[in-house]
Amino acid sequence: MEILQEYQRILREEAQFIRGDLTRYSFYEFLATHYGNEMHDLCWRLLEIAKSAFVQRSFVARYGLPNLGRTNESVSAHTNLLSAMVDAALAYQYGPKCDEKKTSDGYSYRQIMEVVRLHDLPEVEFGDMPDNGSRDEEKKQANEMEYLRKFTAYYPSKEGDFVTNVERLILDMQQQSSETGRMLYLADKVAAVLITLAYDSVGKPPMLHGCDKTASKRDKDEMEMCDWSKMGFHKASEMWTMDLLSMRRITVRFDATGFFTAIIVMMTLMVNDSWYQWREKEYELLHESIERQKDI
Repeated sequence: MEILQEYQRILREEAQFIRGDLTRYSFYEFLATHYGNEMHDLCWRLLEIAKSAFVQRSFVARYGLPNLGRTNESVSAHTNLLSAMVDAALAYQYGPKCDEKKTSDGYSYRQIMEVVRLHDLPEVEFGDMPDNGSRDEEKKQANEMEYLRKFTAYYPSKEGDFVTNVERLILDMQQQSSETGRMLYLADKVAAVLITLAYDSVGKPPMLHGCDKTASKRDKDEMEMCDWSKMGFHKASEMWTMDLLSMRRITVRFDATGFFTAIIVMMTLMVNDSWYQWREKEYELLHESIERQKDI
């Protein structure tokens, strides 16, 4: 299967970026060698879940709200996709009975899934701000915690320990300060890539123009490197993949097992039938650097 062979090749190339960490490297190799078919099937399921975000509920038109036919992703639709991906990640790492276990840093399945449900609820009050390098992260995090503490005040008193752990994990996610917090932070970013690939798959790619006044410096840097361009427009799916893999190296920094990197690779191949040339060039540069180090 050609897509499986490409997946294996690319994932092994991605593993070169963390080759000094033998434990992580072995995880990437396992995903490449033994988990290709399972990853393909998982990405097919995630793509279907992502596309459900575009289906408008039937009551909308029948009860006098604007009949758009198809809709766009809401905050709740993002949460739904994220929950499916996090469940898959936990099952991969801890086994099919992950809901009966605690993570290595002590969080329960219920606590983790509650954080997934709550993490974007502050956007009800503050709106969704783009993660493109232009927002005030400290202010955003402070606003989120203030809202979430107000929200969790409505939990029953007997849930006190549960709420404490949920709030702690939300902070871990914001600050990437624990294994599970880093996993959730990364999963949240990867879900954004997956939804844009879902849009691409139905012929409605989200795009940004190089001259758009709202484009941040990071946006512009990414657009300059993109493979795909049409009349100055560039796909969000490519820009956001570049952001995770190259610009901020979020996958290299936080993907402890390679699982989320593998999802990005497989779903990109499923939707686009090819990988990115800018990333292939980075592989070449990395190999050249490795060879120079051998000669020293």
